[in-house]
Amino acid sequence: MIKKFIEIKNIGKFKNFSAKGNIELNKLNVIYAENGRGKTTICDILRSLKTGEVDYIEGRKTLGCSDEPKVVIRLDNANYVYQNRAWDNTYPEIEIFDSTFVSENVYAGDFVEHNHKKNLYQIIVGSKGVGLAHEVELLDSEIRDKNRYIGEKKSEIEYLIGNEIALDSFLKLEKNNNIDEEIELKEKEKFALKKADELIRKDLLKKINIIEFPLEFSILMTKSIDGISKDTEALIKKHLHEKTKDATEDWVSLGISFVKDDLCPFCEQSLEGSNLFKAYKHYFSEEYNKLNIEISDMEENLKNLYNDTILYEIEHLINNNKSLCEFWNQFIEITEPIIDLERIMGSINEIKNIAQKYIEIKNRAILEIVKVKEDFEESKKNFENIQKYIDDYNISIEEINELVTSKKREIKSGDLSKVINALIILKAIKKRFDPEINKICENYINALETKRKLEEKKDEAKSKLDEYTEEIFTKYESNINQKLGMYNAGFRINDTKRRYIGGTASSSYQILINNIEVGLGDNNTPKNQPSFRNTLSSGDKSTLALAFFLAKLEQDPLIEQKIIILDDPFCSLDRSRRTWTKQLICKLSQQAKQVIVLSHDPKFLRLIWEDSNKNSIKALQFFRLGEKNTTITEWKIEEDTKSDYFKNYDVLMNYYNDNTGDKKDVVKTIRPLLEDYLKFKIPRQFLDNEWLGDMIKKIREADINSTLSNAKDILDELDGINDYSKKYHHGTNHNADIEIIDDSELQAYVRRTLNILGGF
Repeated sequence: MIKKFIEIKNIGKFKNFSAKGNIELNKLNVIYAENGRGKTTICDILRSLKTGEVDYIEGRKTLGCSDEPKVVIRLDNANYVYQNRAWDNTYPEIEIFDSTFVSENVYAGDFVEHNHKKNLYQIIVGSKGVGLAHEVELLDSEIRDKNRYIGEKKSEIEYLIGNEIALDSFLKLEKNNNIDEEIELKEKEKFALKKADELIRKDLLKKINIIEFPLEFSILMTKSIDGISKDTEALIKKHLHEKTKDATEDWVSLGISFVKDDLCPFCEQSLEGSNLFKAYKHYFSEEYNKLNIEISDMEENLKNLYNDTILYEIEHLINNNKSLCEFWNQFIEITEPIIDLERIMGSINEIKNIAQKYIEIKNRAILEIVKVKEDFEESKKNFENIQKYIDDYNISIEEINELVTSKKREIKSGDLSKVINALIILKAIKKRFDPEINKICENYINALETKRKLEEKKDEAKSKLDEYTEEIFTKYESNINQKLGMYNAGFRINDTKRRYIGGTASSSYQILINNIEVGLGDNNTPKNQPSFRNTLSSGDKSTLALAFFLAKLEQDPLIEQKIIILDDPFCSLDRSRRTWTKQLICKLSQQAKQVIVLSHDPKFLRLIWEDSNKNSIKALQFFRLGEKNTTITEWKIEEDTKSDYFKNYDVLMNYYNDNTGDKKDVVKTIRPLLEDYLKFKIPRQFLDNEWLGDMIKKIREADINSTLSNAKDILDELDGINDYSKKYHHGTNHNADIEIIDDSELQAYVRRTLNILGGF
């Protein structure tokens, strides 16, 4: 409970207030203050204390003052201090009804906007509902944040993958551990299809014709002629050895072919009786010549079989196959067969040379059997290995040609567009599982899952809130309409319900007039359309706002812990609603921890006073001492509300505002009004028979510690007004009745008087 406002400095009209006298508050408190004396300032100070928001105070810093605001309030048994732009503690259990409550929660001007509906929703559902709604809002905020994150990641991924594959399809791709190999194969397939015509026309690889060494060579080396005696053979060999320089049999055989008519081609002697010639003719017979031809043919065959042209063709074939392998390797996986041409040529040259050596031996002695030795057998074995080497090469060529032929068939039936699409998927798979991109994708997927779970939680929380608020809204609407009925209002509210706009819960209701529903509308609603703006009077709107506030308090399960502040709750209400408002406040004071009623209407505050237990109610007042300072003092409510003070106040106000009333009555009202004012504001300091001059003297002579010292700021004004007004009173001027009254001068002094009273 607020015990006392101890100190208020540099805030609004409270320039330098410090508590003096008996101004401790009670359970129920009525505080009288003319307009402009600080009621709204006190409400903002308490609202700042409730919320901790310093702007409520800083925004009301006294104009023209360089000192910082300061507040000290005693609550229960502790002081709550505001200084250096901060409270040392807050007190949340404060509820305030004032213009700020109305403008933030019910309407502003003539309109009900979305923020009013949202704030009113929180008022209706109470702390439990606010908690549930807050949970929904937090989840909705998390979902919005998650959506922003998801949108960012989605854009990032879509930028990385381009427009060749949809994001959902991209995320569902499965990892492929052989992706690089498959992409390479598919790239080759694509490349092949683009070159389909060229590939179909491309030659196959060619095999090397296997070179076979003549099998009859060894037989030929051991071949001789039957029927030639050994003596004949020995004779010829001896002759050739002794009579020639080792002439060959081939030379002799050739020479015999030139003999004619049995005459020696050199000396023309007859050879008919020569035994040697007979031996030659027998030795070099037709069979001999035939064998000689076979040997010559073998020699020639070996030369032709392994000549340079054949070796060049083999080399060309190998190189061509190599080029074809390099070409086809662009499209199919093949292993180029390796063959060593030098090895082949070396083996061929080796066996040619050795065979030629044995042929030369045979030529020197055709009829002799020439036995081939290990060198020939070794070279022949090497050559047979070469033949196997070539055969293996040719097998590889056949296998490659099968792959090439299969590829050609594939190309003929291939579909380039399908291959391109398949390649897009393969490349997407590789990109999908790139470590950096995969991390982004996983974060995106996790965010989607988190969002899904958040939405489930939000739906669950929203269901709980809806279930709770459905019952609360029904009760709240009934409570509001009950109060409107007690106020004898010509309208009701109807169709109170919750709404969700932008994920935030808000309220909505209709005005029911003559059983016709009227929408609230907003500032865009046409003026010719019935709405909150043009169907309710100012009093109706104020009544509705107060009903909302009171209904909120009645539904508050912690009402006994609350301090209730009501700033002019009767403002703009019809006089007929005065009694019911008073009854509600008195009832509220029994339920709440404390109630404070601020008003500029002393008669309304007197009604509350009369209907309350005098031991639990306190009457205070705000009044101005000096030009810029408001102070708080005890208010003698019974005495002040019985006096003529307020009647006189109305006389001056009517003259100043409307120029009505008799000028003599007006001018005679100034001095007694100021006298009553000083008695009200500085109670128990003046005697009943003291008039304004006496009061001015007391104030001037007052000690600084006296409450009278607070009025020193207005001494000059009091002196001036007193000097003007005393000439119109018989007690100070016997000719008062004949004094001329200047209207402009009277207006000026009335304004100066009202300025002291706080009339403006």
